Amino acid sequence: GTTWLSRMLTSVRGSRLIYEPLHPGHVSLPETLQPPLRDVDERPYIRPQSDAAEWARFIAELYSGRYQNRWTRYSGIMKKSLIPQVWLNSLFANRVVAKSIRSNLMLGWLSRNSNYKVVLLLRHPCATVLSQQQRNWGINLPMLIGDNELQADYLVEHEDYLQKELSELSQRAVRWAIENSVPIQQAKNGEDIYILTYEDLVNDPSGQLRLLLRFLGWQFDEEQWQRVEARIGVGFSGLTDPVSNSDLLSRWTHKLSPAQVDQVLTSVHTFDVDIYDENIMPRSGAQTGFTEV
Repeated sequence: GTTWLSRMLTSVRGSRLIYEPLHPGHVSLPETLQPPLRDVDERPYIRPQSDAAEWARFIAELYSGRYQNRWTRYSGIMKKSLIPQVWLNSLFANRVVAKSIRSNLMLGWLSRNSNYKVVLLLRHPCATVLSQQQRNWGINLPMLIGDNELQADYLVEHEDYLQKELSELSQRAVRWAIENSVPIQQAKNGEDIYILTYEDLVNDPSGQLRLLLRFLGWQFDEEQWQRVEARIGVGFSGLTDPVSNSDLLSRWTHKLSPAQVDQVLTSVHTFDVDIYDENIMPRSGAQTGFTEV
């Protein structure tokens, strides 16, 4: 979902994408970063009020282009024939989009301590954990919950639940819940984080994109908007076969049993994330852009 959205936003000239710059396996991250990021399963937590000088320096250098390589420039492109167009669009870029799945726990800090607009894209936890399970992504829940500041700020009230012997699926759901409940709560507390769901984006891409562009402060002329709309139907999460929106969004319902769905939602609701339930769409009125979550 984030790849699809970022490619739409950078489909016009003057736009540049930075793809997953916090992946330690593909980007040489500074060893001085505190909190560190050395493992693909790590998710650094930075309090909004924190100084985090090394991270601030790294982020500024990242957006200036210092850490660009083939991974950050061209990964996620569905068709290699589009690489020349992506390169051309990025020339003299005055708009930069960073797609990063490892930055959720620092979104409040980014919002407060930079001039960058922050967007959180949510996807149904059942769809997310199923996809991660099928791709054999790591879980490493102890690494995530071992951060003392994260524990003190968000996890202490859930300590009893986290000490239970959880199934693999429940552990993945807990990761989803923590990584998303933190920025959601920060948005409720006034941090300028724009919240968008993948499901709403799939069902109304043009409408949701126009709202998002308004938040970003981007002005597109008609030709630029046509370029964006041309990208709407390309690469729904890597899918190229035409399917209905309902078929696309409901695939997890055919793969997970009712008991498994209950496992996922129990974990998610334990962390007070009630945007999603057993239905494929987010709850009506659960969120609209900013903090009505």
